[in-house]
Amino acid sequence: MRLRVPGPSGLFGNVVTYATVGVALAAYAWISIDKPGGPFTDTTGVVETVGRISGGEHAPSKLVATVRLADGASIQANVRPSVVAVTGQVATVRVSRRVFSGNNVYEIIGVQATMSGQ
Repeated sequence: MRLRVPGPSGLFGNVVTYATVGVALAAYAWISIDKPGGPFTDTTGVVETVGRISGGEHAPSKLVATVRLADGASIQANVRPSVVAVTGQVATVRVSRRVFSGNNVYEIIGVQATMSGQ
């Protein structure tokens, strides 16, 4: 029985295949693990718009709002399912940072009741 040793082109093909699979797995892990993390900070802002975004064929839709923060920045925030946000309300927004990418994530965690006539 003879052992077959791959030539340079066969060895190169195997290395490229394994490298491609490794990069794909690393990218998947990076995206999957990049969840919001602490420390959390809370700020307030005024709700400008509220709408629903379709989650696609197999995912539920989610409620999002555009909020004008005190510093003038306009952000898009997810709305917790237990919160009813209405345009013009003052909202408490939780700000967290994604672990790997460092991007901010905004979520409305509460709203102040509006008074009639204001």
